[in-house]
Amino acid sequence: MNLTIFGSRTLTDTRVENIIQDKINELKPDAIITSGETAGVCAIARKKARENSIKLILEFANNEKYSAGKYHHRAIAILKQTDYVLFIHDGVSKGTKNEIALAVKMNKKHEVHTISLTDEEDIKWEDLSLDLEW
Repeated sequence: MNLTIFGSRTLTDTRVENIIQDKINELKPDAIITSGETAGVCAIARKKARENSIKLILEFANNEKYSAGKYHHRAIAILKQTDYVLFIHDGVSKGTKNEIALAVKMNKKHEVHTISLTDEEDIKWEDLSLDLEW
């Protein structure tokens, strides 16, 4: 069984790792399929495949063949190979929204987790602006 993992590039914390690990534990996939060049959720998916010794199938955007629609075509290539799709979305990413729509159109079994970027775990001290007047 092939598990595809798609998601927002902005999500990089332990919540994503936990969702992916829980799905791996549940489905026990033979392979994980994801984007080969994308950061965020897809990078964590690649890491979790290695940690769990699961075959990793990577698809890359074809810049030579599809300039404007390269990410759309990459998503289709990935979805054609999968049995189940796990989406982890920040609620904002247009790319992930389009991938969800493609999975629905292709009648792929899937689930969507939406994680807010404003949750406390995503906020780092160095990112905070402390313009306090005393």
